Amino acid sequence: MSGKKARQAIPLVASGSLQMADLLSSREERMKLHPTGYFYLVKFSDGGALAYRPRLRGGVWFVKTRLDGRTCARAIGRADELEVADGEAVLSYAQACTKAWNILAGDTRGFFAPRRLELLPHTLRVCPIGETYTVGHALRDYLEEKRINGTDSAYRSAVADANAYIVGDLSSLPCAELDIKFLKAWFQSLGTRPLESSNFVRRAHHQPIVINDGEADRKAKLRANSVLITLKAALNLAWRDGRVETDTQWRRLLPYRSVRKARKRILNRNEIDALLAASPPDLRELILGALFTGCRSGELLVLRPSNFNYVSGTLFVHATKTCRSRNVVLSYEAISFFERLTHGLGEKHPIFRKGNGEPWGHRGYCYLMRKASAAAGLEPPVVFHELRHTYASGLIMAGVSPFVVADQLGHADCTQIIKTYGHVSAEFAVDQVRKLSPRIEATAAQVRKTARWFRKLKENPPPRWKPIGRI
Repeated sequence: MSGKKARQAIPLVASGSLQMADLLSSREERMKLHPTGYFYLVKFSDGGALAYRPRLRGGVWFVKTRLDGRTCARAIGRADELEVADGEAVLSYAQACTKAWNILAGDTRGFFAPRRLELLPHTLRVCPIGETYTVGHALRDYLEEKRINGTDSAYRSAVADANAYIVGDLSSLPCAELDIKFLKAWFQSLGTRPLESSNFVRRAHHQPIVINDGEADRKAKLRANSVLITLKAALNLAWRDGRVETDTQWRRLLPYRSVRKARKRILNRNEIDALLAASPPDLRELILGALFTGCRSGELLVLRPSNFNYVSGTLFVHATKTCRSRNVVLSYEAISFFERLTHGLGEKHPIFRKGNGEPWGHRGYCYLMRKASAAAGLEPPVVFHELRHTYASGLIMAGVSPFVVADQLGHADCTQIIKTYGHVSAEFAVDQVRKLSPRIEATAAQVRKTARWFRKLKENPPPRWKPIGRI
């Protein structure tokens, strides 16, 4: 389109998009649209389109066209649902049409060229200056070390927490002047702050009021604990490097207790069979790989045939989230499964790939998981990480030591296993004690009679007794 010069000054909308243009031109009608990842298109008469994507905090205008046989879309500004249109960052419908039309009439290829330096949001949004060592300096040094020595996902999570909840409140304060009273007040305000109110999030005036049932408070406090971990890690690094004389003040600050909620959904045998039966062959292999190994999706997608050792019956998993490589011991069924997948496979080919032979993209399986869950009648849809929990809970219920389970999952110790699967281990402990405890006085017949009575009582509990009220 960049070669076309003869264009009208006013964009002409294609006849099939007149109804969509009437919808998007109304600010009130746009605010009624449900937030989604799909585009609402207004196609121009001679090619190209203006696209609108509704969001929870205001929509975004895009310009969309095809270049070299592929569809290209790029944002050109925010919509004017929540802010007054200024013609640059915030655009009305007419301004968005004019801007999209001018882009398509000009250097379209240059506009859609990759902007790698501009697409790097995972950087600290503060530039600390001066000789006084502030919290901003500590965050900069900590994130730089984490970028070099840590994993990419952990680095991005730390940057997001620092930008959203630390930079605007503490970045300009000297580390030597931090005291426990100020830190405690900041931490308590963070634990009671709504989840959507960070320092860099625009809030909508038309959002409905949500009744707080206690879950929102728990999530806010859990978020505050995560931010506190990032802040303490940065300040502790500054103390170890000799930038700060003492770490007494922030060491006294304790996180919220009893706010971590373990995932309780564990797939049973019927749910696993239904999910596997409803999945296509390529997704079925990926699900079985997670159920046989307990690996995360990112760990499974990078596996190569050399990671599987048939002689020892193990699967080598490279360091990902926890920076710890590990050898996952496979069951006999899992050994047969991986031997079948890797037989005759080239070294450069991933073990798990799509049906057309291409590797899985980042979260390219999510749509198929939701579709298979709906076909299997599983509501809510199965999340891929729940397969990892199913694997771990199966080992615990089979009597495997928590230390072994932690090593299989790649955890540093069994603390996380006990926190996450404590309810599973407690049920297993009750069952094992009642089955394996030695008899002391009662006969075997009396024990069996008591067991039958207890199981019957558990299956059919008696109705609760209610006292008769006074007249």
